[in-house]
Amino acid sequence: MKLTDSLREEHEVIKQMLDIIEIIIKNLKTGSVVDFNDLEQIINFITIFTDKYYHGKEEDILFVAIEEAGIQKEGGPAGVMLQEHDMGRFYVRNMRESIEQLKRGNQAYIQKFVENARNYAGLIRNHIYKENNLLYPLAEMHISEEKQQQIIKEYEKLETERIGTGTHEKNAYADYAIKR
Repeated sequence: MKLTDSLREEHEVIKQMLDIIEIIIKNLKTGSVVDFNDLEQIINFITIFTDKYYHGKEEDILFVAIEEAGIQKEGGPAGVMLQEHDMGRFYVRNMRESIEQLKRGNQAYIQKFVENARNYAGLIRNHIYKENNLLYPLAEMHISEEKQQQIIKEYEKLETERIGTGTHEKNAYADYAIKR
């Protein structure tokens, strides 16, 4: 098993949520009613699974190992990914704020939610492409096999500490799935 196998699998889960976000964007743009609970579930998924767990694996473990392998963070691929993580967090904060305003009846925030959700989905799709095709092959090439196996164990420990053992396998998508 490679150190990036689980990350690539989790990309597929994240892309499923991006598909749902894009459906909700379309529904909001056409005036369809969207359940606030669905919007909140999306934000919870992004916050817990994508950011706390998945990005945590990258930021706290993988990117550190890449830098230790001699690939500079600042100005390098990991640095770019960190900037994109921060940009994604910005969009999520704006989506969360928009949901709160919409729940108060402020319909002007539909456009703000749509804009930030669209930007988030586009950013993350592009981000996933860069990781799968540039960053991960680079990591696999420069990090020793022994270190890769150590990293896999660190991923498992992080999962236990942040979201609970086995949570992402059984619930990552199912708990947040929204009927289309």
